[in-house]
Amino acid sequence: MQQLLNESYFFSPELVASQATGERTTTTSLFQKISHVFWTVINALRTLLHLITLPIFTLLDEGLANVLGLQSLRHGTCLTNYVSILTDGGDPSHGGKASGSSLGGQGVMGKDMAERYSQKCKDYFYVFRDSDFSQFSRVHSTSFGEDGEVVSEETLQEEETTTCKALLMRVMVYVLPLMHTTFSGMGTLVSPESKGCMATAGRVAGAVLNFFTPTIRFKYTNTEVKDRFELDPDYSGLALRTKHKIEPWRIGIVGSLAVGLNLGIFKRIFEHPLKFLLGVIELIAAVALAAIAATALALI
Repeated sequence: MQQLLNESYFFSPELVASQATGERTTTTSLFQKISHVFWTVINALRTLLHLITLPIFTLLDEGLANVLGLQSLRHGTCLTNYVSILTDGGDPSHGGKASGSSLGGQGVMGKDMAERYSQKCKDYFYVFRDSDFSQFSRVHSTSFGEDGEVVSEETLQEEETTTCKALLMRVMVYVLPLMHTTFSGMGTLVSPESKGCMATAGRVAGAVLNFFTPTIRFKYTNTEVKDRFELDPDYSGLALRTKHKIEPWRIGIVGSLAVGLNLGIFKRIFEHPLKFLLGVIELIAAVALAAIAATALALI
């Protein structure tokens, strides 16, 4: 009788331990699913708030990053991917998928080029780099340098070219993520292989619906950028790519505070005074815009 009891389920330590482990695994899995759903909903609401207050939020976001001397690495994507990245961060394993801009823009780039870019994007996460303020060199107003030396016409032309290039880069880091947002949106309603009028209409509708998806800005110090990213060979130094997963806490204002509030802030400000000055102007503009919006709402 004792032997039967020992061999039964209730007196088998191995079976009891196995059941307990299975229950813990099920509980953990359920908790993870609930947590993921919760944060997805929160980030969807956060996205809606961001869309409503887009100009103010953008000025606050960029202004704070510039004041803290950080780089804002930009990534443009469709709305569903946007919410997913807010929740889970940037994942290189998603590079080259149909929901991305490489295959999504097949209707514009052509099938061969889209598939070639899709293959190149595999296992990489792409961002557009922050404009380099050191490229805004001083253009001489006269033919004399700071110490009275004569400056040649060639030097003046080189400085003007460098400044124009820096200004162009400053514009392009805003435009190019928006282009990739549009391409990614084109693949949200129809598959890349679809053809015909309905497929074209679906791509146009997807592009329009996703056009106003905010650009994601990941915050990094210059040292972190050098350690974790490499130049994208297809964008002439404007874009970077990485095989490292990018943490979601690096995004937006939270990312600026998490990365920038440390003892290195004074060194970064000293090394990039122009960036700091632009950040102060952007923060003042954000506060002024918020005040104007609040006054207008109060008068309605």
